[in-house]
Amino acid sequence: MRNHYLSLLLCGLVSAIGCQSSEVDAPDTGDSTDFGHFEGEIIASWDDDGRNMTLREDFVYIDSQDRRWSAPNGSVVNGASIPSAFWTLIGGPFEGKYRNASVVHDVGCDDMTASWEDVHRMFYEACRCGGVDEAKAKMLYYAVYHFGPRWEPVTETHIEKRQNEAGEMVEHEVTRRRMVRVHREPPTDEEVEKVRAFVKDENPKLSVLKKTDRDVLRRRPHPHPDRFRNERQPGDVKRPEGGPEHPSIGKPEDVAKDRKRPASPSEHFSHDRTHENPAMGQTVQPPSREPAGGPTSESRDRGQPGMAGLGRPSR
Repeated sequence: MRNHYLSLLLCGLVSAIGCQSSEVDAPDTGDSTDFGHFEGEIIASWDDDGRNMTLREDFVYIDSQDRRWSAPNGSVVNGASIPSAFWTLIGGPFEGKYRNASVVHDVGCDDMTASWEDVHRMFYEACRCGGVDEAKAKMLYYAVYHFGPRWEPVTETHIEKRQNEAGEMVEHEVTRRRMVRVHREPPTDEEVEKVRAFVKDENPKLSVLKKTDRDVLRRRPHPHPDRFRNERQPGDVKRPEGGPEHPSIGKPEDVAKDRKRPASPSEHFSHDRTHENPAMGQTVQPPSREPAGGPTSESRDRGQPGMAGLGRPSR
């Protein structure tokens, strides 16, 4: 009984205090150290597809501005709102301390009732509230802000027929506003590594992370320049095989000379050994120097029958 009351007391203290930064002398990054608090626990079950999870109870995150972010019972989550390329740095969405944040972030990205900027900022605070350290939380924030889901409003006009007071069907213009998703190019391995180095080396403010888009990021020097030298970047044109810069081909003038020069028999066969044809499983003998059925030097010298009158050519 005593342990039961102690547990209730601890739960009450956590709910009242919320998620505060555990760093006593936190660096001056310009960001808030109040990260709100969660209400409830994540109770979910795996769906039959093995990827999605369905919440069985309501779960709520209240951010530093007392804004409620609800993940109601029946919500389907899978961590897809977090670019999977960054999972190698911080783990999967259902692992570790940012699991709670990934749930409310998934729901926020599916609902699209708040702006994508607010949803991603909420995700950062929820990560810190869940105990994610500052560096990893900033990597996650960069990931969702620059590579995660985005949406924007569009206004559409439709023609509908309605019945007027006289009972006649007339056409009316109806304007509706809805949200549409904006396609985002997934990050490359090099970009992920640059984000990691950027956050680790400079510990930038969130405002700086927002301004450092992928174009600015690509201009930053890479800590390991040889590691991703051959990796294609978004927008790069793939060079066809056998192009002028392909390592298997020399200069154009050398190629032209090789095409004009006739091949000698020694280039096809070496006379000091036989050649194997691995494709046919056969052994090929080198050809004779003389045409088929022609005279040999020995037959000319010895005057064999059928070879009369043929001697060595005059020099």
